[in-house]
Amino acid sequence: MKRKRIKIAGSLAFVLFWIGCIQNNTFDRYEHISDEGWKRNELKHFTPNITDTLCSYHVEISVRHDSRYPFKNLWILFSYPNDADSVVTDTLNCILSNPRGNWVGEGLTTNEVRISPEHPIRFGRSGLKQLTLEQACSKEAIKGITDVGIRLRKITDIPTESTSIDNL
Repeated sequence: MKRKRIKIAGSLAFVLFWIGCIQNNTFDRYEHISDEGWKRNELKHFTPNITDTLCSYHVEISVRHDSRYPFKNLWILFSYPNDADSVVTDTLNCILSNPRGNWVGEGLTTNEVRISPEHPIRFGRSGLKQLTLEQACSKEAIKGITDVGIRLRKITDIPTESTSIDNL
């Protein structure tokens, strides 16, 4: 009887922990790239509904590619409205293979690589926000990129006065 209670309590704790982790993922979406390739100036749009403007958000950009992709990296332009609602564009270098030419990331036939901008982002007002991804390569269209995505997570660990950088 005691072992059964321990198993139930452990299962319940795991489920609650898992639900707590999911709630931090505020937004997680992918956009498919056609087999013709990701064309220059082709924007991929993502529209999260931001409800909490007091916290910052960790951004994770995902790139899925297959063996048709001919380069070791991919330059991406990530645009988003900042807390003053003006548009900010970050240029990100997504490394897709190591120096030996082997793909990095996760997957077998399609690899997925995740990168993040240097700093978390903040939104000034609640509501729908327009985030965009654009490839910044010199080719007119690049083949082998299958999907791109954006994940936003609330940063809930706000440093207290005793742990802030100013007090170190």
